[in-house]
Amino acid sequence: MLITLNENIGSRVCSWCRLSNQSPEAFVNYALEQYLEDLEDYSDAVNICAEVDAGRMKTYSLAEVTEHLNALEN
Repeated sequence: MLITLNENIGSRVCSWCRLSNQSPEAFVNYALEQYLEDLEDYSDAVNICAEVDAGRMKTYSLAEVTEHLNALEN
């Protein structure tokens, strides 16, 4: 796959590549991987919120979780 960057982004990527001593390919691959993980995390959060709102998933307070974990230790 070939990606063409606009001049501004290409220049910024090159600057960061020099500072981080990485190839442009490695730098862009890492940046895209991080961005895609963020998108996936966001999508998961939206789906979980929908499940909670619909009553199909329960949430627990910190006190409830702490109480449960303390009970497991004893």
